[in-house]
Amino acid sequence: MEEQTGMTKLSRREVVAAAGAAAGSALLGAIPAPAQAEAAWEGAVRNGRIRQSVSRWCYGKLGLEDLARACKAMGLVGIDLVGPNEFALLKAHGLVCTMTNSHGIGQGLNRRENHAKCLESLRAANEATAAAGFENVITFSGNRGPDIDDEQGAAHCVEALKQIASFAEEKKVTICMELLNS
Repeated sequence: MEEQTGMTKLSRREVVAAAGAAAGSALLGAIPAPAQAEAAWEGAVRNGRIRQSVSRWCYGKLGLEDLARACKAMGLVGIDLVGPNEFALLKAHGLVCTMTNSHGIGQGLNRRENHAKCLESLRAANEATAAAGFENVITFSGNRGPDIDDEQGAAHCVEALKQIASFAEEKKVTICMELLNS
């Protein structure tokens, strides 16, 4: 067919690459020079318009002291998924814990047999977070399994959250649920 039409057949990958290059070329005129972009970023951070944080687990090879120092230097406001025993270090660097750890990922609120342990962990995390003047605590739905359907798991989560909601509200802490499905 190529010989008959005189056209070259392009692969999907080549078409996508060409389209991306064309779009990128069209945008180049709208992209500020690196120095201008950096100045705009620094201004937004300095003025408090951008409040960014990082998640600690992404930097597992870096000690918390070094991570906190780097975060502060970049103008970040805090670090996610830090425990109460590390709050003082964050405060020493002028950072906040943007999301306090509680119970683990695998055994979450979607199963009633996990409720006692999860709720105990959430209460302790709420207490420590409130005492430190921070705002958020993480909780997890828990992993799916063949023995529990999504509706039943969701109902169990609601049941558990109802048991802790007024306590969190009293402490002025927001419980943030990360939904997982692995």
